[in-house]
Amino acid sequence: MKRTITAILLFSFLLGCEGIKDEIVTNENTRYSIESITAPGYLSYSAGDSTLIVRAKFSSIENLKSIWGIVVSTNSKETIVPFFSMKDDGIVSGSGDQTAGDNTYSGKVLMSRTYSSGDYIIEIYTEDEKNTRLKSGFHNFSFENGQSNVAPVIANITAPDTVVVLDPQTVFLISVEVSDSNGYPDIKDVWYTVRRPNGTTSGNKFLLLDNGTGGDLTPFDGVFSQGVKVVPSNTKGRYAFIFQASDKGNKLSNILTHYIVLE
Repeated sequence: MKRTITAILLFSFLLGCEGIKDEIVTNENTRYSIESITAPGYLSYSAGDSTLIVRAKFSSIENLKSIWGIVVSTNSKETIVPFFSMKDDGIVSGSGDQTAGDNTYSGKVLMSRTYSSGDYIIEIYTEDEKNTRLKSGFHNFSFENGQSNVAPVIANITAPDTVVVLDPQTVFLISVEVSDSNGYPDIKDVWYTVRRPNGTTSGNKFLLLDNGTGGDLTPFDGVFSQGVKVVPSNTKGRYAFIFQASDKGNKLSNILTHYIVLE
């Protein structure tokens, strides 16, 4: 969708992505089919027990040598748990498995208070007797680390003070640094609104990105950016760009304003 305001047009870059319909990875290379994955969709840190149990039911385990999983942050793509073993041994106190030999493999993931609150993905992998390794499934869940939620902080706006508008258009980059003491994954949205030279505003929020698209240079570095396009027909004068951010607890950051003069 293309969004416009009277004097500033958002310069957007399109990023295509393939939707994932379920938690089971199915392709011609997958030899071990997972019928179902059972795991919590939400986990809150507790000093007494912050263990997440993952169970994967397989339809076939012929020539299967080992099953394991990893945990990856959805936002930063950082691997926070590089390995946890999954067993079909019926040892609840160990692997968390309830019944041995039923083709359901279980594993325990201990979530630390030091992990950021946010969304995570459990990825399940298999290895056969020929040492062929494949990703066979995944599970999404949210984690709350139990720390007091603190609003994000924005700082260090990078943007021009003056823009000379040339025909047919001029594009300039704006960016702002955002941090969150609860961790990068807790950052939900970063945006700006624009106030025109006559003091009016549409109130529309224009999102800044930190995923390497839309003018952003380095993904997940805490610098959120967007390209802005202006054309000769835009009203000349001083515009106010007003920046703010929110976290997953809907707490709002401080507000920063940067003025840009169009000539």
